[in-house]
Amino acid sequence: MNSRLRQKELVEHLAYTANCWECVKARTRRAALRHIHDDLVNVKEMIRHMQLDAQDRILFELGTLEMKADAIEMQRAKPGGRLELIGPTWIRGW
Repeated sequence: MNSRLRQKELVEHLAYTANCWECVKARTRRAALRHIHDDLVNVKEMIRHMQLDAQDRILFELGTLEMKADAIEMQRAKPGGRLELIGPTWIRGW
């Protein structure tokens, strides 16, 4: 009788140990998934910052553009005449 009681206690203890082990494995899995999730969030945030930096760089370049064309003067045409443009030499070839 004593050995059966001892055997029952051992079986119960093994079941308890197996249950604890499953809990540890589940926590380990959750911790690993949490780590992966956090890394994905960090990567997403880095990508967002790189995108904003690229947009800012483009907007900065557009914001500093200057007019580089030379001024064009227009003279009144003579009655019955044609309109003449006075400006850089590259325009006169038109």
